[in-house]
Amino acid sequence: MTSDQPAKTVTLLYDGWQVWDGQLGPVRVGADVVASVEFVQRSALRPVASGTPPGLEHLGDARYLATAEVLDTVGAVVLDLGVLRAVRWVRPGEDPGDFTAGTTVSLELSLSLTGWPDAPWTNRAAELHGTEHRWRVHRIVRRTAGADDDTDIDEADVESVESSGQYCLLECTQADG
Repeated sequence: MTSDQPAKTVTLLYDGWQVWDGQLGPVRVGADVVASVEFVQRSALRPVASGTPPGLEHLGDARYLATAEVLDTVGAVVLDLGVLRAVRWVRPGEDPGDFTAGTTVSLELSLSLTGWPDAPWTNRAAELHGTEHRWRVHRIVRRTAGADDDTDIDEADVESVESSGQYCLLECTQADG
């Protein structure tokens, strides 16, 4: 998927195992899905100038260059990305890495619907930092092997997406704000 996204539209990964796990149910074009967004760090953190606002620059697929305010590092790293807030689990006893609450950083990351909607760290982040959002789905692209096999589908469900080796890219906007 290309990187020429309209403002406030994000592309979120929805993995095949998540579809089959069924925690979010089928996801349909034109419908809403309520979920937190997880991030995967894809680069080292880079410092940014004080006062730089959070934001996202779409790099393609579900990858972004982000300027993020670190809101929390207890149980999960919570990032304010401007158009949304995203989380990443910090395992018990694990260090949150270079993330420090109250700082602003730049990094490359990927965004996906959370695979752990009922986990204590997901719930804590949602309650304290508003990480759960209502997403309006505008497009679903199923990918089975690589970018050359993209197929637009109307619904991501167990009939249209295999549990392993396949995933969907969801083009979404926030419907709750």
